[in-house]
Amino acid sequence: MSSFEYYDLFLKSQNNGEYHMFTFDLKDSKKMNSNDRLDAMYKMRHMLKDIYNYLKEVELIINQKIVLDQCLVENELWMPNEPYFMGDAGEITIYRNSIPDDLFYEIFNKFKEKYNFNYELHITDGYYETNKWVEGKDKFARTYCFDILSNKHKKQ
Repeated sequence: MSSFEYYDLFLKSQNNGEYHMFTFDLKDSKKMNSNDRLDAMYKMRHMLKDIYNYLKEVELIINQKIVLDQCLVENELWMPNEPYFMGDAGEITIYRNSIPDDLFYEIFNKFKEKYNFNYELHITDGYYETNKWVEGKDKFARTYCFDILSNKHKKQ
């Protein structure tokens, strides 16, 4: 089934989803030469992993959960890692209201500078309710959220 068949759950989860996913997709990657595309994908993967690790360190300092725990997703077949990557797109998930959106984007931009990441990205975000794909018929699942948000990129 298409994730868009669960769009009603997506809309509902925007008000009550526990998890806040930020997605990043290289803009016009098909038009890039292969060296630039590989460089951009390499940098984006390392940048998002560093942001994740940075936020894990902040958690220890403030004694509060921010990013999705790896153990919540590692046994899932469809999206077993956090952050997750597929092709030229990636995501980071935080807990709802763990940090303000503007602070997340400020951190993202600092890492973008650190990596000298000069490639354009489609960036969007949304909420979801469960990390377990098997609960996806009743709750809006992580896999569907990534798919819907990634497809929103295509319309930007």
